[in-house]
Amino acid sequence: ELIERVNVDTTYSQTAKHMSQLLELGMLAPKLIIPHLSTMSDELRNLESYVMRNCVLHIMGEAIVTELT
Repeated sequence: ELIERVNVDTTYSQTAKHMSQLLELGMLAPKLIIPHLSTMSDELRNLESYVMRNCVLHIMGEAIVTELT
C-alpha cells in the first residue's frame, strides 16, 4: 500500500513521508518486506527521484542482508 501511495502522491513532501515510513518499516520488520521485493523492484524503475530509488534499494538490501543471509 505504501508503494502505491508513493506513486500516486504528486507532492514531494508526501512522497518523502511515505518513503520514510517504508524505510522505517523495512528496518524494524524486514520479514514484512521480503514478500514484496519483486513489487519493489518493479516500482524501482518507475521512480523518477534518485533519492527515492536509493531509499528503495536500501530497504531491499537491508531486508535481504537481515533475513536471507
